[in-house]
Amino acid sequence: RLYKNKEKWALAYGRQHFCADMISTQRVEHMHATLKNCLYSCLTIFCFMEQYELFIDSLRQSELEEDVKGFNTRPVTLGIKVLMRPADLYTPTIFEWFKKEVIEAWNCKLEVDIQRTNMYRYH
Repeated sequence: RLYKNKEKWALAYGRQHFCADMISTQRVEHMHATLKNCLYSCLTIFCFMEQYELFIDSLRQSELEEDVKGFNTRPVTLGIKVLMRPADLYTPTIFEWFKKEVIEAWNCKLEVDIQRTNMYRYH
C-alpha cells in the first residue's frame, strides 16, 4: 500500500534531479553544508519542520527562477558559429562555462617547436 503512494514520498529522496557528474557523496555533502546554515539541533521538531519547509520552498523557488531565466533568455554567442547550437541545448551556466573554454582554446598561440618532413610539433 505504501509503495502505491511512492509519488508522494519519492521527491524527498531526490527524484527528478539532474546532477551532472556529481556522485552521491558530493550531493550529500553539499546538502549537509546547505542545511547546516538554516537548521539547528536545538530546534523543537515543530520549528525544525517549519524551517525545513521554508528551506525546501526556497530551493524550489530558486529552481523555478532559473528555469524562467533559462527559457526566456538567449545566451550571447558573439557570432561564433560553434556556439550557436550549444546555446540552444545547454543551461545558461553550462553554456557560459563552455563558451569560456571555446574562447580560451581559440586564444591560444601555436608555435612550431620542431619541424620535420610532414610532421610538426607545437607547444
